Amino acid sequence: SQAPQAPELPPSLRNNVACLQVPNKEAPGGSTEVYVLGMSHVSKQSVDQVKELIRLVEPEVVGVELCKDRLPLLINAESDTTPNIWHCRK
Repeated sequence: SQAPQAPELPPSLRNNVACLQVPNKEAPGGSTEVYVLGMSHVSKQSVDQVKELIRLVEPEVVGVELCKDRLPLLINAESDTTPNIWHCRK
């Protein structure tokens, strides 16, 4: 079967998003699209672009790279262990 057609990115996303074709034997057409969005954590425009890209692409997985200075925002201060990878449904 053929891979689904990747959506055309609107002008608001074209300069900030890279779409990579990644080999994936289990995906239709033998590849998967990976979208990489450059953003600023404190920018409302970046937040809007993230929302727009997720709405447009409807990804199965969303990954977030976060600097270690922001790590405490995601962990429970009462816990003494810090995970290396988090998995989140939404």
